[in-house]
Amino acid sequence: MTIGSDFYLLIDSGARREREMAALTVETLIELHGIFKPDNNTTPFAGTFSFSNQTSVSANIVEGCYREPAWPWYLQEFPWWTLFILVPTFSFVSSLGNMQPLKTKELPVMVLISCASFAANTAANAYIFDR
Repeated sequence: MTIGSDFYLLIDSGARREREMAALTVETLIELHGIFKPDNNTTPFAGTFSFSNQTSVSANIVEGCYREPAWPWYLQEFPWWTLFILVPTFSFVSSLGNMQPLKTKELPVMVLISCASFAANTAANAYIFDR
């Protein structure tokens, strides 16, 4: 999905700007007005109420995804240091999924090359703008 959305952002030049504008203007305004009265009219307890709540979520958007700070840790963005665990693990499992035998000399080389490729791609994304 990430590759597909990045590819779409390359094709549609205004989509990135529209996404950023939408992220900045996300607000929710709830207004609730009403009356309350007893069901059987035996008590003189009646009245009106008004409730208004406005929420802005633009401060909690991380790379286009809404992340509420009060949510549990598993719904938050991963810390940067988890890449040192996740990238080699994914590369190792992906290599095994592509039928690479476990006890070969090529498997660690494959994992090393894929980790280096990920690092180069991450660095290129950080320093090459509007890519």
